[in-house]
Amino acid sequence: MRDRPHIEQPAQPSPERAAGRSAAGPAGSVQALGQAIGNRALARLLAPTRAIARDLKGDHAAKDGTFTLDLETVKAAGGKNGMKGSITFMPKDTAPDSTNIRLYQAVRDEDLGTGADYVWTGGEAPRNQMMTVANATTGMEAGWFIDHSAAAASKRTKKSDPAVSEYYRDYWPNATASQDGSKAGTTKAQASLWDFPGSSGNRRFSFETVAKATDTGHIYGSVFWGFTIKDASKGEVTDELAYGRNVTLATTDEALRRFNEYYRNPGATTAPTT
Repeated sequence: MRDRPHIEQPAQPSPERAAGRSAAGPAGSVQALGQAIGNRALARLLAPTRAIARDLKGDHAAKDGTFTLDLETVKAAGGKNGMKGSITFMPKDTAPDSTNIRLYQAVRDEDLGTGADYVWTGGEAPRNQMMTVANATTGMEAGWFIDHSAAAASKRTKKSDPAVSEYYRDYWPNATASQDGSKAGTTKAQASLWDFPGSSGNRRFSFETVAKATDTGHIYGSVFWGFTIKDASKGEVTDELAYGRNVTLATTDEALRRFNEYYRNPGATTAPTT
């Protein structure tokens, strides 16, 4: 997720994230707590407090495979601070087969200067209309949307129009550093994406990255991750965190529903016209 698409391309590779949902990392006993206090507050309770920047590198187990984060904290006083690198998913041998496994992610971007969700302008302004709306009864958090380039997407106006993709690589393929995956028995290929979310302002970023079989619709699991740009003028990035999940967050499901509704994708509440 970027302030502007394609700010920086990835380096060449070397040879060598609910209300009422279960989680692979946190114990199931925290589900009700998550509904009561929200995604980010729960994540802070489950992760150790860190006052200094750290990279997010390592494996995170999910129901049907493992997510591996290789994210470097970027500290650039007065410039773009954030996290840069790749997220990969490798299915288990016992996971359902698929000819195409891809990653999509929901994101919340909070502007710490205003104390509200970041307001997008220009070509990305449609993101504002797709954000989840807070609901105290269900525990739904506000501000989550599907990470995509709204400037590159157009609403469907008739059934023959192609569906608008939620998959990250359809907007930022980064072919030298990411790929789609697959699984046929024990023959597997990992799915991945490359990202550099960040800002020159004080922001808090929260993500849930989901692995999905495009041919069957099976969800293999997800990983919740995020960080805070506490003081961009000093390059101060804190509170990096990540954990694996068995199923998607309710906020991610709602963000995807609103995404499909906005673009009038098949199965959405607002269907395309004939």
